[in-house]
Amino acid sequence: LACKADNRLCLNDGTTLSETLRVIDELDPNGTMIHGIGVNCCKVQHVYELSQLLAASILESKYSAPSRARAVVIYPNSGEEWDASTNSWKEGSGCTSPQAF
Repeated sequence: LACKADNRLCLNDGTTLSETLRVIDELDPNGTMIHGIGVNCCKVQHVYELSQLLAASILESKYSAPSRARAVVIYPNSGEEWDASTNSWKEGSGCTSPQAF
């Protein structure tokens, strides 16, 4: 699932992330098909808000017992910005040094 760049709480089609999580919970109430939900390739500054939303959704689930709760997975990027016109990362954007990360 991909979120909009200008509104990280909505999917590209405009569906809210909260609604998407509700549908996932409804379609897979016991977590037998989807074991974790997370964020990937996002800017570090968005991680806190997104992880809070994901964790709250899992904790508030009316379907899953705590022993069946989905994992929250966070894998942000290093802050680099993608230039779609050149199909490359913008030079000097982000954190490329492990010591500075």
